Amino acid sequence: MKKILWIMPFFLLMGLVIQAQDATPVPGAPTINFFYTYHQASGNRLVEGVGTFPNLPGYDINLQTIPAWVVGSAVAGDIPRWLVRDLTAGVLQIIRPEGSDIPGLVPPDENARPATALPVLAVSNGAAGNLKSQDNPTNLSHPIPLRGGQLFLQVTYNGDVALWRGDIEIARLYLNALRDARPVVNQNGLIAIYAGATNQRYVHGVLGDDFEAASLVILNVTETEFGIVAQIDLTGEDVFEGIAPFWADINADGSDDLVTTMSNSTGTWLRVYPFAEGQFLEPVIDSPSTGQANRWRHQLAFGAFGPEGENELVAVRTPHLGGVIEFFRYNAETNALDLVIEQAGYTSHVIGTNNMDMAVGGDFNGDGQLEMILLSQDRTRVISVQHTSEGVREMWALPAGSRIVTNMSAVTMPDGALALAYGTEDGRLRVWLPDPIPAGTSQ
Repeated sequence: MKKILWIMPFFLLMGLVIQAQDATPVPGAPTINFFYTYHQASGNRLVEGVGTFPNLPGYDINLQTIPAWVVGSAVAGDIPRWLVRDLTAGVLQIIRPEGSDIPGLVPPDENARPATALPVLAVSNGAAGNLKSQDNPTNLSHPIPLRGGQLFLQVTYNGDVALWRGDIEIARLYLNALRDARPVVNQNGLIAIYAGATNQRYVHGVLGDDFEAASLVILNVTETEFGIVAQIDLTGEDVFEGIAPFWADINADGSDDLVTTMSNSTGTWLRVYPFAEGQFLEPVIDSPSTGQANRWRHQLAFGAFGPEGENELVAVRTPHLGGVIEFFRYNAETNALDLVIEQAGYTSHVIGTNNMDMAVGGDFNGDGQLEMILLSQDRTRVISVQHTSEGVREMWALPAGSRIVTNMSAVTMPDGALALAYGTEDGRLRVWLPDPIPAGTSQ
């Protein structure tokens, strides 16, 4: 592993990104690209591109602090960069300068203030930085950009959902959202969020606190309105056990559905809520239940994970107890999620945390089929797991050198190649990074 220190200006996008004074796009305004720890604004932890793993260089960057989160970016015309947030809300930037194959740490500004939100990396015209929170503790949530960064939505400290233009709050909904809820946005701009926070139903408490959601709310923002489009309120002791659903077209009807994890004292199961034309549709689509309380399922991604390119929904059952990766497929005849295959031995979550992004899907080895990147149970290895015609197979594994403590941050380079970064317990960021395209080469 190579270590080096690079020096380059680093601009925080506090005013640059969010000072637009109108909700409509400004002609000629620079394009802002946003990057998330969960990879897609929809919440689906899946990246495009084709990798050459495990045959690519790895680099260690000594952070001199313990990382908690990392998010990376690669934009045509800009250098690859990663934003690291540590346990004390300090923010560091790692870049690979143009023409170099070696990433390095940008010396931190001694006068920089702590981050005010979990990382959402914004990149525009060579400037990059973390979006600032308007109203929330730094370790719970973050704003999400809407309408290209003209507006920002965020869960507030008391569970409201508020809308900002610049530093001015322009609307607020009283939803009692989970304080660590991650709003997720579909291709039509609809926002899904977990609300109705309660600790008076089924309480498991493995995701950072004792609160779970009793409601799933769909919001919409137009030129003139901000409000609820549709809402599901659970009854009895049922809860949504997670911090966010994700959008994906599970039943192949052309409209994004919502993937959730349901729990009660009888077990945990995946539930898909079909959604079209602004409303929830009946009936729902369920997986089999675990059949036992305190046996959580971690919903991860949806895509062509099947051996013949079949669309499958991937989850990890009991990541804290043996970690079983599961591949589900939608059965149109029974309107259910069938468990196709499973295999134990992995993890995708650290108990007691709200880091739900320690896994990512993509074609990392370049064989034309999606893999799921998971961790070994001791979190010292990164493992590629694939559903093949012979069963579940480990395609490759890479040692971390220490326990992994951050999310997995995958980046699709402008030429389509894949990179991967993660932080370790001994204060390093490890970046597996394809070689840069030589100057003058067409992309």
